Amino acid sequence: MKLTSFFILPCLILCIFISSACQPTPKSPIVIEKGDLSEHIAQQAEPEIDGSRPGEARLQFEKTYDSGNSVIIDAPLLQPASSQAPVASVQAKPFVSGDGLEQMVRAFYPNATVYAHNMLTKTDIEKEIIFYKELLFREENGLDPVTGGPVAPGDEGPAMELSGDSEASTRDRLQATIEKYEEEYKIAPADSDLPQTDYVLKDMGSSYQLNLRAVDGSAIATIDFVNWEVGSNFYISLSEYDQSVSKFTATYQPPQELDENRAQELAMVQQCLESIGIDYMAPASANLGESCNAYYFVREVNGFPET
Repeated sequence: MKLTSFFILPCLILCIFISSACQPTPKSPIVIEKGDLSEHIAQQAEPEIDGSRPGEARLQFEKTYDSGNSVIIDAPLLQPASSQAPVASVQAKPFVSGDGLEQMVRAFYPNATVYAHNMLTKTDIEKEIIFYKELLFREENGLDPVTGGPVAPGDEGPAMELSGDSEASTRDRLQATIEKYEEEYKIAPADSDLPQTDYVLKDMGSSYQLNLRAVDGSAIATIDFVNWEVGSNFYISLSEYDQSVSKFTATYQPPQELDENRAQELAMVQQCLESIGIDYMAPASANLGESCNAYYFVREVNGFPET
């Protein structure tokens, strides 16, 4: 055993000498003397860095801990030049007439016939007739005009534009409103009588809008694109009569906790977004209700989530 150890040790020493001999000669000293440190930092600093900051030129801190160790800081506060600071600029992009709008519509209604919704049709007026007939029924039976249940004290009901004499009873004015819409229904065009859209936004004075009616068999939807002076909106509303107020029974639920039906619904929404180029956002939470669900998507800008 002694003989073996004797031969291994010289070999190791030889390897160390050989390895050390192969290291390149450094172009600058590896260890900087204490007195040279400030000069070295000045040489390595970026030329665009501006060390001046009015009122906050230096950071000074001094504290001695129970262990006897002291921390002393006396350093300039450096402010990067504006050309070096990372900045994310997020601006609203208004809708643009043409293929982009058609692509968004086709993501939701790929096989529908899409019309320019520039006047009220029988579908629109029928919805109003049903709405006011339900209000009339509730008025005649002493029911709450919003919920259909017992009247809540102090509830004024929904805002309504009623026809007839302003001094008349609510019942008479509701009946007059229904009769007005029934007359309009007789001469109103059907959805199929509308011209097909050219996907061009129209100047409406305070905004640019494109109002559409998509018809696919019994499925009918109203689709609106609006460019306001500041910001834009995209609306889809189904023609089926539903005047219920959206109430959420659970809010901000994580996507992974959704039941199977809502998980499938969320997947469909995400697929529609991806088909119109919004593939950079991920589902973050959901508000759940009996008549509707709201899904929130976020993306990160410089590490911060943006809904």
